[in-house]
Amino acid sequence: MKQAFLKNVLKLYISTGITAAFLCCINLTLLNYRKNLDLWASQLSRITVNAVKMKTEVEKMKKLIDELRSIYPSFGSVSSREALLGAADEMRRMLPGCNVALSDIMRTGGELVLPMTIRIEKAAYSDVVAGIGYLQTFTMPYVSMQAFSLEQTEQESGEERCTVTLQLFLKTFDDGAIQ
Repeated sequence: MKQAFLKNVLKLYISTGITAAFLCCINLTLLNYRKNLDLWASQLSRITVNAVKMKTEVEKMKKLIDELRSIYPSFGSVSSREALLGAADEMRRMLPGCNVALSDIMRTGGELVLPMTIRIEKAAYSDVVAGIGYLQTFTMPYVSMQAFSLEQTEQESGEERCTVTLQLFLKTFDDGAIQ
């Protein structure tokens, strides 16, 4: 009888131990689940806040790009080298009868620089002033004059004519497109 009693007590202890171990495992699992759920919820709220911040920053960047494109229409659509050469070609077209000499594009201090010489022969003085005014309207690439010479030539039909030589630099930002 004592042996049967001990067997029953042993079975009771074993079943109680297994149940206690099972309950401890469930408790640890639930504690870890709750901890991870809290961590997940805080990270989700941080991600949501960051997404809103990123959206506002993207809107600011789009607005700045639009403002920059209003000043410099080819921003982001052509390389800096193409913008320099396009501006030089536009100058040649807008200043009729001029001779344009271009040098190699140089890199200086974060800028691309295109040295050029423009020579206009037998131009009216008013055309020279209008041409220089036109050059000053360039915002990007912008024009920097190095030298300017004006030589008076003969008068034709009562109007003074002159020969103009401009040595100038077309400058724009260096986008790293050329090596």
